[in-house]
Amino acid sequence: KKINVGILRLHNVYGPYCSLDLERMQVIPSLILKTIKSKDNKLEVWGSGNQYRDFIYVDDVIEGLKRIYEKGMNKGVIQIGAGFPTTIKDTAQYIINIHQKNTNQKVELFFDTTKLEGDFGRISINTKAEEILDLKCKIGVEEGLNKLYDWINIHI
Repeated sequence: KKINVGILRLHNVYGPYCSLDLERMQVIPSLILKTIKSKDNKLEVWGSGNQYRDFIYVDDVIEGLKRIYEKGMNKGVIQIGAGFPTTIKDTAQYIINIHQKNTNQKVELFFDTTKLEGDFGRISINTKAEEILDLKCKIGVEEGLNKLYDWINIHI
């Protein structure tokens, strides 16, 4: 008997309902939480900040999950992500800008290059997602960061 299988390879998913435990958090929620909770108005980023990731907001992942079932069964591994790199430095600066807009508090960004920064870069190749699933991410990084900032701010 044939089993239908759909496989999505997700790249750096972020959004509401993420862990708020700093010991287990991913980079984006961690940076947001550290910014909101900062007592000295400083945001520490591990590494140089030059490393980059392909971030995808959870709503786009949900759309991908719907489409894999409709159009992508038995088509092999299909990667989904934004399809472009965003540096950790830029991500942190977006978060600082959101925080300043919400609180009128200036936050200083600094980098601890003695800490590990992980892989230098990862990016999704979305060709199959576009061709097979007719899927392109709709939520840009700045919009997604605003949504997640608001969610974390309410839930802490």
